Amino acid sequence: MCNDPTNLIKDQLDFAWKWFVYHADQRMKMFNFMLVVFGVLSTAIVTAISNKISPFVEIVLCFMSSVLAVAFYLLDRRNYKLVELGRDALVILERNYLFKVDATVRSQNCPAIVSNQVKKDEEAKTILQMLRKGMHRVWIPAIAGSFGVIFIIGAIVISYQNWPWANFFKQKSAESAQLYGCSPSASCYWDDADEVP
Repeated sequence: MCNDPTNLIKDQLDFAWKWFVYHADQRMKMFNFMLVVFGVLSTAIVTAISNKISPFVEIVLCFMSSVLAVAFYLLDRRNYKLVELGRDALVILERNYLFKVDATVRSQNCPAIVSNQVKKDEEAKTILQMLRKGMHRVWIPAIAGSFGVIFIIGAIVISYQNWPWANFFKQKSAESAQLYGCSPSASCYWDDADEVP
């Protein structure tokens, strides 16, 4: 059977467990909050575009969302480090005290739960393997980063379509279309086999 930890070991285990649970829970709550915030901001951006509100407002919303994506990413990295501290303390307590029979033999009746999971996690060497295992340390930053990239692309597209330099490119496009004998609204693409007029 498992050894009974002393009061000091019990206190250490209790502290490490509470630390781990608190920061892991905080991390998941922050992830849920991130999804809600990005849902609200996405709705605000779509509403601004559909109601033809100023492009400046649309771009500011996109960039603000991108900055928040970076902030959520950095907060998640910090929370991950704090969760890792608690996990490492649990691994040490588990290996040395909780599931130890003597100095050299580990009890077969009490497998080291946290240690075994850490060992399995360390087997995933590539990002793809970590994604397949559903590891939070990869998925949460990937989701935050994806939101950030999408919002930046949205800001670029909105600015391209609505600001003075967009008219310059539209004018150049119209001039090119006339040069090749196309109307500005028609497509001027040819297959490789076709001859350019």
